[in-house]
Amino acid sequence: MIPMGKTRMRLAIAIVAVGLLTLILPIIQMRFSMFGKVEWSSFDIVSRLVSGGDQQKDKPSFIDIAKAAKRVKTEVDRTSPSTPTSPQQTRRLPLGIMLAPFIPLEIAITYALLLVAILVLSVRRMHRALGFVSAAGAVISTVALVSVFLFSNAIQQSLAKEVTKPEMRDNVFAQLSQAFMESIHVDPGVALYLLVAVMAGLFAVWKCDWLDSNA
Repeated sequence: MIPMGKTRMRLAIAIVAVGLLTLILPIIQMRFSMFGKVEWSSFDIVSRLVSGGDQQKDKPSFIDIAKAAKRVKTEVDRTSPSTPTSPQQTRRLPLGIMLAPFIPLEIAITYALLLVAILVLSVRRMHRALGFVSAAGAVISTVALVSVFLFSNAIQQSLAKEVTKPEMRDNVFAQLSQAFMESIHVDPGVALYLLVAVMAGLFAVWKCDWLDSNA
């Protein structure tokens, strides 16, 4: 593939600029019925991931909440008087809860690929690599988006099957866990949608070489 022309370069630079702006926009939001709404920007999540949790002590970490949901589900399974048919059933967790701790990593990788895209655009002979970089970013950011939806669904439904069983009626821990989980609603922020669109847009610009011929 020949290097990108002026038209595609301008479009790609504009798209990358939008991608960088998403750093300060909410990428994930969590609504608590009792505590209000907490929003995390990409900068919040990535800096928390890099610093190991030393920053932003004024609000909970999305990573910590995801891990807490996993621990709560495991504890309810452990304290349940019902006997599973196999050891694997005791350890089984909803897919959304299993994937949630990886969402910050997926976001970090997507932004790393966005930086690589800037490098690729700056070196003319590397333009052909933009297709792979943007495609990988689109896939990973889409996985993050889907994981947020799965996590939101999981925390609403994972404990419902357990706490509604007759034998769990007197389990105080299960009742408290259900009340906490039902108060949480997780939604993707505008930045996550934009990030998927940015990576898909970069791939489209790289693929549509006819844009230069019409310039």
